[in-house]
Amino acid sequence: MMQERLLYDIIEPYLKQKGYIVLREFPVGKWSPKRVDLLGVKSNELICVEVKLRNFRRVLKQAFYRLLFSDYVCVAFPYLYAMHVNRTYRDTLEEHGLGLMAVDGDVRVLTPPKRSEILEDDYKSYVLNLVKVKVKSGGR
Repeated sequence: MMQERLLYDIIEPYLKQKGYIVLREFPVGKWSPKRVDLLGVKSNELICVEVKLRNFRRVLKQAFYRLLFSDYVCVAFPYLYAMHVNRTYRDTLEEHGLGLMAVDGDVRVLTPPKRSEILEDDYKSYVLNLVKVKVKSGGR
């Protein structure tokens, strides 16, 4: 059975190619008990990618929290399930500005993310400071 982390190995180089420093399973503070699966940082811009094998509704809740501190938020699924999500939930994704990635041997963006409209500057600054500490300490 496929594991989420196998998808990380495909998405991480994709984000790096776009110029992001990528951190895996990054803790984002007391406002979110769960870690961000993949957090990309490019200058002052943050992108979060929540990776699941299935269960769109569960990932949707996590993605909403990410919109509070991240400029862009994507959900990523294996290719076939992502196609199902794209057919069934595209309106929901677009309404909230969430991106959708289909992952097989590479990454296909089926729905591009839009800049978060509910971004909290203080929360974003807090997360950026956590990232700076982590990167300075050599952890990725």
